[in-house]
Amino acid sequence: MDHNLIRYLEDKAKKYINSHDIKEKEAIRNDMFTKMSPTVDNWTASILKHKKIYLSPQEKLSLGWDSFVFSLHHFHPGKNIPLPNHFYGYTRFFLLSQLSKKKKVENQNIVMTTDIENRNPDDLEALYGQMDELKQFRETIPKGYKEIFDDAILSIAGRPKDKIAYKKSSNYGYYKYCEAKKVFKLVIDFLLRK
Repeated sequence: MDHNLIRYLEDKAKKYINSHDIKEKEAIRNDMFTKMSPTVDNWTASILKHKKIYLSPQEKLSLGWDSFVFSLHHFHPGKNIPLPNHFYGYTRFFLLSQLSKKKKVENQNIVMTTDIENRNPDDLEALYGQMDELKQFRETIPKGYKEIFDDAILSIAGRPKDKIAYKKSSNYGYYKYCEAKKVFKLVIDFLLRK
C-alpha cells in the first residue's frame, strides 16, 4: 500500500470508530475493505500457504473478510501502530487462531469418533492411535502419572463417563492429582494446537 492509501484508510478507520450510525459504519467498512482486499488477500494466501493449507478462492475471501472485520474492530488509532502493521498482525492472529480451533475440533472429532466404547479403561491405545504426539508425550511421563494424563485427556475430549475417578494412592494426594491434571490439560491443549 502506498502512503496516500494508508493515510486515506487511517482517516476512514478513525471515522469508523467515532461513528455511531450503523449505516455509515457499514459504508466506511465496505469502502475500506474494497481498497484493502488485494492486500488482505495476499496476506491470507501467504499465511495459509506457509501453514500448507490450500482453500478455494471463496473460502480465502471469506476468511479474508472475517480477518479484516476482526482487525478493524480492534484498531485503535491512539496506539500509533501503522495501519498496515496492525491489520497484518491481527489478520495473522485471527487466521492462526481460526486454524488452531479448526484443528482442535478435528482432533476432538477424531477422539470422539474413535471406537472406545468397549475398551478396557486402562487401555487407551484406541484413543491415542490418531494422535502420535500425545502418545509420544505419554510415554515420557512416569508410570504413576499416566492415569492422571489419561483422565485429563478424557475430560478434554468431553467423555465424562470414561473419566477416571481419583483413587487414593501413596503416589500422590488429591491436591497433587488435581494440580498434575491441570498441567496435563495445558500440555494436551498445546500439543493439539501445534
